[in-house]
Amino acid sequence: MADTAALWILLTNMKNQPLTLVSSKVIGSSSATKIDLPSPIGHATYGGLGVPGSTTPYQVTWTYSPDGGQTLLTFDVKLSGPKGITIIPLKSGPHAGDWIIGEEPHPYPGAWLVRAYYGMP
Repeated sequence: MADTAALWILLTNMKNQPLTLVSSKVIGSSSATKIDLPSPIGHATYGGLGVPGSTTPYQVTWTYSPDGGQTLLTFDVKLSGPKGITIIPLKSGPHAGDWIIGEEPHPYPGAWLVRAYYGMP
């Protein structure tokens, strides 16, 4: 039985500018070593993404870029136990100010659904 909740992810790009996956990783999970995210995301919402529950606390981090890696839009999600979650959205680079990134976490039995969105300031 998983001691730490699963992570379900919805990615929403609210701009017409496409984003390209720069990196993604799962650290510390007993059930997953990677997360499969779409390489490009256009103006849409993408679901069916996530990591199963784990017997250990874990961290999932992913980064998208609108400009080939100069500007980085990152979500760092840490899960611990059935209800512990910390989400840190980070943005850096020359066009970071052109983007607003945020998250909407929703608890479910045994899982967290996190909507990560990218939008306009």
